[in-house]
Amino acid sequence: MRSLGSLLSDWEASNHMSIEVIKIGGSLLTQPGAMNAVRAWLQAEQSASPHVARVLVFGGGAVVDGLRAIDVANQLPATASHWAAIEMLDALGRAAANWLPTDEVIDDWAVLRREVQAPGLVIFLPHGFLHHGGEANSPGTRLPVGWEVTSDSIAARLAELLNARLTLLKSTPPREFPEESLDLRDWRALAEAGWIDGFFPELAENLREIRLICPLSAGNDNIPKNS
Repeated sequence: MRSLGSLLSDWEASNHMSIEVIKIGGSLLTQPGAMNAVRAWLQAEQSASPHVARVLVFGGGAVVDGLRAIDVANQLPATASHWAAIEMLDALGRAAANWLPTDEVIDDWAVLRREVQAPGLVIFLPHGFLHHGGEANSPGTRLPVGWEVTSDSIAARLAELLNARLTLLKSTPPREFPEESLDLRDWRALAEAGWIDGFFPELAENLREIRLICPLSAGNDNIPKNS
C-alpha cells in the first residue's frame, strides 16, 4: 500500500510542464494571518517547481455555512441552494485575488484550458463551468446537484478533466486518521467523518495524484505541512 506522500516522488522529480489544481479550504479565510501563510506556501511552491500550471479553487467556509443554516431553517429547493453556494465560491475567489500572487482570475472553462498550457498561477471561478454546460458536457464522472458536492468535489472534477494533480489545502487534519495512515483507500471514511464532501470518493479513484496539506496554523506565516 502506497501512502499519499509516496505518490508524489515521480511528479516532483519530473521537469516537464505539469498541472496542479489546488483547493484552498474556505475555513482559512476567517483565520487571522492564514492568507499570509497561503501566499508564502504558494511562493515557495512556485520557486521549487516553476514549470507547473497551478489552478486555485476556493472553498466557501463561513459564507456557505451561513447558507446551509438558512436552508435548514427555511428549506430551499436543492437546485436553488446548490447554485447560490456556487455563486458564493465565485465571489470568494474574486476576493482572494487581493491576497495571493495570481496571474489571472478566470471564469471561463475554455480560457482555463488554454491558460494551463503554460506555467502560472490562476484562480478559477467555477459557476460558469458548472452551470452552463462545460462540466456536464465533459467526459468522466459528472457532478450531481446538492449539498453532497462542495469545492472538494469541484476541484477534484477539474483535476480529472485537466489530468492534473489535486492538492487539498485544509486548516486542520482529519482527527480520526493519523497522518501516517493516509492513503487513497481512506476517502470514504473521511467523507463519512465530514472532512471531505460526500461525493469526493467517487472522483478520487479517477485522479492520478492527490496531496493533502494540513494543518495551517492561524496567525502565523508558517508554510503548511505536507501530509
